[in-house]
Amino acid sequence: LVGTDGARSVVRATLESWESQAAAASSPTADGAIAKPASRNRFSLVEQFSPSAGLRFKVLQLPPSPVVSSALGTEPLPHTQAAVIQGKAGPSGIRLGMLPMKDPAMPRTANLITRPDHPVWDASTTEALYSFFERELPQLPMRALVDQREAAAFAESRGGRFPA
Repeated sequence: LVGTDGARSVVRATLESWESQAAAASSPTADGAIAKPASRNRFSLVEQFSPSAGLRFKVLQLPPSPVVSSALGTEPLPHTQAAVIQGKAGPSGIRLGMLPMKDPAMPRTANLITRPDHPVWDASTTEALYSFFERELPQLPMRALVDQREAAAFAESRGGRFPA
């Protein structure tokens, strides 16, 4: 059984309750008394550290097979392959990650995930965004790939944040 109804899962809470009841009913102690059920059972929530906790993200829409420059020349990124476009190294370095798309006519989405204090979050206008990407991802002709309306929406968006 897989319950995927979230952190406040009715399925998980029911299983947790059933397990606690079963443990209480069938766990006599050495002297014959009923044992107190454990405070946690196998259905209790477990909090664990995640390296992505607190990171921020945005999604940029690119054309179906965006053209990228490399040491080998200029070529399109095939829509059927995952791709990572690596920016310049250093503290403001970024990567755009793209998952494959089945439909060759569908736009590609480029995922940008950074720490909360990354300089990309200061690029709140279209021009600031284009400048940032031209500096940090020179192999990607952003002005040609991303129209002004998409760039403005991306720049103005506060993006999302992975839960802490």
